[in-house]
Amino acid sequence: MAFFLCPILEHLSGTRGSKVIGDGGGFRADSLSLCYPGPRHTGGSTDEASSPRRSSTILSPASPQLGHRDRERSPRRAEQPSDDSSAELLSYDVFLAKRNDEINLKDLSAKEKELFSQSDEFEWNSILKTKAVRVITGKEADFVREKFGDRIVSSRMVRRRKPLEEIGAWKAKSRWCLHGHGDPGTGSLVTYAPTPQVESIMTFLQVGANLKHRFAFCDVKNAFCQSDRLRRPNGPLFAHPCEGLPLPPGALIEIVVPVYGLDDAPAAWRATITRFLLQSGYVRNLIEPCWYMKYDKGGRNIAQVLVEVDDLIVSADEDVKASVKKQLCDRFVFGKWEEDAAEYAGRRIVSHGDHISVDQSKYILEQVHPVPLAKGRRKDGRTLTDEEFSSLRSAIYEVNWVAKETRPELCGLASIMASRLPHATVSDVLVVNKSINHLRNTHGRPLKIWRFDPDQMSFLAISDAGGINTKDEEVDHEGLPADATQGAWIVLAAESLPVGTERIKASPLAWRSSKLRRKVFSTFGGETQAMLQGINETDWLQIMYRDAYKQDVQLKDWRYSLSPHMVVIRGSCALSQRQKQCSATDAKSLFDCILKEHGPQGRQDRKASLELAIIVRDLEQTKSMVRWVPHQKMVVDSLTKMDPGKANGAMEAFLKAGFLSLWMKGRSSTIELKTRETSVGVIPLQQLD
Repeated sequence: MAFFLCPILEHLSGTRGSKVIGDGGGFRADSLSLCYPGPRHTGGSTDEASSPRRSSTILSPASPQLGHRDRERSPRRAEQPSDDSSAELLSYDVFLAKRNDEINLKDLSAKEKELFSQSDEFEWNSILKTKAVRVITGKEADFVREKFGDRIVSSRMVRRRKPLEEIGAWKAKSRWCLHGHGDPGTGSLVTYAPTPQVESIMTFLQVGANLKHRFAFCDVKNAFCQSDRLRRPNGPLFAHPCEGLPLPPGALIEIVVPVYGLDDAPAAWRATITRFLLQSGYVRNLIEPCWYMKYDKGGRNIAQVLVEVDDLIVSADEDVKASVKKQLCDRFVFGKWEEDAAEYAGRRIVSHGDHISVDQSKYILEQVHPVPLAKGRRKDGRTLTDEEFSSLRSAIYEVNWVAKETRPELCGLASIMASRLPHATVSDVLVVNKSINHLRNTHGRPLKIWRFDPDQMSFLAISDAGGINTKDEEVDHEGLPADATQGAWIVLAAESLPVGTERIKASPLAWRSSKLRRKVFSTFGGETQAMLQGINETDWLQIMYRDAYKQDVQLKDWRYSLSPHMVVIRGSCALSQRQKQCSATDAKSLFDCILKEHGPQGRQDRKASLELAIIVRDLEQTKSMVRWVPHQKMVVDSLTKMDPGKANGAMEAFLKAGFLSLWMKGRSSTIELKTRETSVGVIPLQQLD
């Protein structure tokens, strides 16, 4: 699933003019890490990554104190900065290089300083034990300064409060990092180091649950320091010690392994663990570069590993669980190895036997709070003050991350509110606060990933599109009136295809809500785009699942496998077998056109007719079913609403119970309704019900 946070950033980071560049969520429009908020590591960072936090808006020291809102911050005025804007933006980038959750020793009490002093010592001793560095002194250090003076970089100790599982609990955490921007070879380094996408994590858990694997959640201790040796063609690399290191004056540090802070450190670590897994008999997933599977002689998946930088999920058969652990522990030193339940990548994952639950309760309670409003502001419909605007922007960012990871019912709110942010009013704040209060009241509600028969499991793509109210002054990037159509879809793994009023178990794997990329002239056009996106995602997950479960995906063009980025398009893959698949819509116009295999007769929207032809061809080739569902059973309805509380409640009911039904009990069984279900090109209309 494409990251829907990226389009939001153009609203969140720059819509108030060039004066405001960041906020408590760490907004930077040019930062890759923004496309995947939360506890992730990215290449080139000198700090550890963590979940976004709320704080005051970050301003350049040269910026004037902001008062009430003014027209300077409109999007179009922001596109025309003053002559010195480039210098201002450069200074902002430097200013924002520090993490918003990094602590300063000057601000700590004596007791806290002692905790971080111990943390500094622990960090340095851990690095020395891995032999990732070598301390050089005396004449050797003088020789290095004379011969390799241009290959000595600076360093610093990054300190932060690392959250623990208990609410509000933390421990002192120090990380020694190099200033990677000073590396003389930084421009020629390989820095590609992917992290798993949300749908990959969910599908990994689904495969492991279906195969009755036992799960373990592991953290590699000082992972980068356990990488293979540093290799630089232009000579070795050295570092100056920083405060916090117990080294004598004049000492230098030789970098033996790509440690934290170097631009290629994440890529070097990924290459190390990838090489180890491949040598140990694992095979990389065709779609997800962070997913590795191991098969027995009969082609059965007996173990698999998902790599999230230094955090691993390991699932394995009970018979091989011990040997898998021993194999990994013989090569790497782990800080933790927890079985069945743990915090992983910002979420809590618990294996319950018949299902797996995933939630973000701790993050919601600690980080997501309503936007504060002064007394009497609720009745004031005017625009926001700068402080209110900053708080609203941070709140949208925090809600967006939760919506993307574990709470799909809030996707529509996050997407729509981000687009309304430049013209936000108090009424918008009230809508956001209402959803945040609901989120906090249901903080412990998890996503359920059920255990299914791996052969009978089916994929279900449900899509919807709806219009939203927009303000007259809202325009797109071309200055034209903004399109108010919101498209959304969700892909579920289900125990079987839904038939009649049957309630089935279903697991959410992927979801998205966003403005449609192409302006439409009718409901049919919007619904067509949304369904096509859902079908494309389902095809993608089919390949990911089948490759992990059966390894029966055939790559037609072997040349794709030579690419380091492993670009795989749908047309290059073939499935000898596939899981059953169904698409569902509540738009009768779209459903009827699919039955006729022909678009509407009007000439207003030929693009929609072309998209319909793609849908029909895909359904025929994959022998997929398509279903019409009544609006009251459309679970994606809340993903197209600015206020999820005004939706039909189907998504809320599904997430609460984990069961799905696409038909209303007691509904009239007329001929018309009976013919609104079909399996395209497979089952005649009369045979489905």
